[in-house]
Amino acid sequence: MDNNTISVTDNVINSDTDKLTVNDTNKVNKNSTKNVTKKVTIVKTISIGKKDIMAKFTSDKRVRPNYNLSQDTVEKIERISEILGYKKAEFVDIYLNGTLDKVLKDLEKKL
Repeated sequence: MDNNTISVTDNVINSDTDKLTVNDTNKVNKNSTKNVTKKVTIVKTISIGKKDIMAKFTSDKRVRPNYNLSQDTVEKIERISEILGYKKAEFVDIYLNGTLDKVLKDLEKKL
């Protein structure tokens, strides 16, 4: 090794890394926000033959551009799945598969 290589290496190793900046995050202001949109209860009913299936949803959106499961439905699925010991998707698949088969047969009879 020549002296130039040693000098460069020594300069890199001896560089001052003790001057780190510590940010004080105790003075961060949090914005106060409040819910502007009131919760709306939406009631939907499906009539299949003589049976009416009614569902009540609580939403903070008046209009739903894309249909997603409501928060109420998701919470019910999570709770039932937890009680029965199924994964959420597994419970929904079993429940819908069993229910929709009967619904489909009832609807096809009326055609």
